[in-house]
Amino acid sequence: MSSLTPVRAFYDAVANGDVSGILAILHPKLTSDLIAFLTEVDTAYLATANAAGQPYVQHRGGPKGFICALDETTLGFADYAGNRQYITLGNLAENDQAFLFLMDYAHRRRIKIWGRARVVEVDSELISRLMPKGLSSAC
Repeated sequence: MSSLTPVRAFYDAVANGDVSGILAILHPKLTSDLIAFLTEVDTAYLATANAAGQPYVQHRGGPKGFICALDETTLGFADYAGNRQYITLGNLAENDQAFLFLMDYAHRRRIKIWGRARVVEVDSELISRLMPKGLSSAC
């Protein structure tokens, strides 16, 4: 099987409207400090690896607060249309380990989060909760 097979499968699914493009990062426990930090973050780097362990890092961005605490152990964000390579989504189909590197360049702060990630298929309630409205926070 080609290493691009999962990537192609997600490309086809998104093209057919079968995937909402929502990612959820599971973390052992979200603190109030982390949740407060998330309200100010507009830039993140999401790292994944395929089944063979080949890493891939991709920028994710949005309005401040685009990464939301969905509950005490889960972060979520809308996966906006980007470079349409779907490498991150393909990697997650094979390996759910993920890493978020959250940046606050203005205040010279950063947070690193390790966890497991998954793509949530079409879920209109979740999409409406995570999709930013204008430039305001998504949460």
